[in-house]
Amino acid sequence: MFSILIVDQDIQLVNELQTLFSKKNYFLAICHQLSSAFKKLEERSYDLVISANIFNDGEGIELVEYLNRFSYETRVMLLAKKPTYNDRITAYKNGVDDYLVKPLNMNEFWWRFKSLCFKQKIKERNHLQLCDQVSVYPDEGMLKIEDQTTIMPKKESEILSCILQHKTRVVGRDEITRWVWSDGEFVPKGVTLDVYIKRIRLKLGKYGDKLQTVRGFGYKIE
Repeated sequence: MFSILIVDQDIQLVNELQTLFSKKNYFLAICHQLSSAFKKLEERSYDLVISANIFNDGEGIELVEYLNRFSYETRVMLLAKKPTYNDRITAYKNGVDDYLVKPLNMNEFWWRFKSLCFKQKIKERNHLQLCDQVSVYPDEGMLKIEDQTTIMPKKESEILSCILQHKTRVVGRDEITRWVWSDGEFVPKGVTLDVYIKRIRLKLGKYGDKLQTVRGFGYKIE
């Protein structure tokens, strides 16, 4: 069932939207404050969030930024009174899918809503390149070499990603350790880090030489 979260302090508008959606087969949730909306989103995901732009406890753009980061597939419609050009551009840059001006024309709203229902958001896969033939996908722990893909152990993927994130310089051992091992987690000795690097080079095959050791300092990409 298509799920909708409405977030707005305008009680009259919320009632109109509730009446409109009650005639259809939608799961509907309503809240009137930004803080309540964040709690709702922690409890479950929604297909669409319809939100005002101004609240007593914040701005709707905060909700857009949150969804863009933690629930990218959720579509977002922002409603605002007298938005400026910069307001609209900022909203679209932060991931809003549609922007309507209050007071709403309900007929226009319905057709814009229907259009969003058919929209599927596809997030661009985050990847780092060792070279044209070798890519790492940190979010998936995947290593792609030419046409072959391999799933790397988590720590190996994080180590290689750390070095690739800073490929224009030498990356120190301490920097890699802080990047990969969180507070309270077992931190390996230097020799263990060398073992990880050796395993990564083996996975890189003929491209392993591009991952170079700078003795006494750390590692770099050729």
